[in-house]
Amino acid sequence: MLPNGLNESRLGITVTNQVANSPGRRRIKRLIREVFRLNTFDTKGVNVDFVVIARQTEFEHTYQSVLTEISNAIRK
Repeated sequence: MLPNGLNESRLGITVTNQVANSPGRRRIKRLIREVFRLNTFDTKGVNVDFVVIARQTEFEHTYQSVLTEISNAIRK
């Protein structure tokens, strides 16, 4: 997450072949986009570029788990 100096925030998502097969990668991307669409994250009034790199994990990819992971990462 870095300030971008634009009038809007942007989102970039990367999911590699090692994480899941093609339908799985699309599902993960849809979940991440939905989390950002439905939630506002405190960026202190600055428009930022978010870059999400999905890594291989053992947990089930659900909306709540993705929301928790992204919220924890943004708080750091």
